[in-house]
Amino acid sequence: MAQSISIDSGSVLIGSPIEVSVQAESVGSKATFHRVKLIVSAALSTDGQYEDFELSSPVTDGETVTFDISDTLRTVAGKFTYSPITAETTYPYLAYTLKAWDEYMIDGILSEKVAERVYGSTMYALMGAFTDAERYLSSGTKQVTAFTRKPSKGEVCSQNESVVYPTSPSSPIFISSSISNGPTVNVLSLSDKSGAVSVGGREVYVDPNAKNRFEFQFVNGLGVIESISAESLESVETSGTSELGAITAPASFAGVNRLSVQKSGRRPKYKLSTGYITKEWAEWWHNEFFCTDKFRNTLAENCWMKINGAWFPCVPVLDDDFELYNRTDNGMVKIDFTVHLAIDGLVNPRL
Repeated sequence: MAQSISIDSGSVLIGSPIEVSVQAESVGSKATFHRVKLIVSAALSTDGQYEDFELSSPVTDGETVTFDISDTLRTVAGKFTYSPITAETTYPYLAYTLKAWDEYMIDGILSEKVAERVYGSTMYALMGAFTDAERYLSSGTKQVTAFTRKPSKGEVCSQNESVVYPTSPSSPIFISSSISNGPTVNVLSLSDKSGAVSVGGREVYVDPNAKNRFEFQFVNGLGVIESISAESLESVETSGTSELGAITAPASFAGVNRLSVQKSGRRPKYKLSTGYITKEWAEWWHNEFFCTDKFRNTLAENCWMKINGAWFPCVPVLDDDFELYNRTDNGMVKIDFTVHLAIDGLVNPRL
């Protein structure tokens, strides 16, 4: 019977696979079009509006089939919109239930919702994803122990910035954990700070002489917003396209066709640098700030850059071929990159 429902592997993070196995009923050789259906009912904690999603797979008698429900949960999470923050913020979590049944036909008679079974309890999930390496080195499931992957020290900021940092969970969050609150992110102004400052259990160095740094807020790989800043290379460019076309003139002896030009909006590009950093920080920039995953790829916006006091959506881009570091060189490294603003025109409005 389709009474065996189990969560075989995964975690609470919906950007990584969450595998649910269902064992089919044994209905005999006369059955045709035998399928198992899994119903995932899921809701965001912010609205509590459950949506039902039906997953289906053909089966043979007694066969166990596996469904990855992470895509379904990401669809529900897509209703939440991230934006830059200025004060403490708590992010939503997801709640979901599972039920399954068999469906088949015998002698032309369709049997539906046979051996219906509900999974034992409401399950919970969070936005975010583990990296491939983190999943590969796990034992099939993995708990969440932090909401940042930043190194414990070495971050440099100016006094003009505010650090956005997540609070670590009080205990590890397992796939079977009951969740009543999503992760919380805090904001600390550095305007009155100098030197080494403890921020959320990490050390941040506030340089009172730092100038020309740009702040970023971005959705990190663990599903919350945090901040980072980079040095300006004093280079701003624009990108766009132009297309020539002909305007047909009325027929006359002296009339000739005229040319027109269609121009796309010119989007600003900023040349920035991490400044000199350790190899550990170079890996963080490369793997966390510049990379995306299945969860972040579903977001309309996941990174913002602060310019003249306003936050603009942007896309930071590394060169396609990039040397992260060279182990024969024991010195510090730096990463130069380009930030493309997701707006047309320059950022200084005249009206």
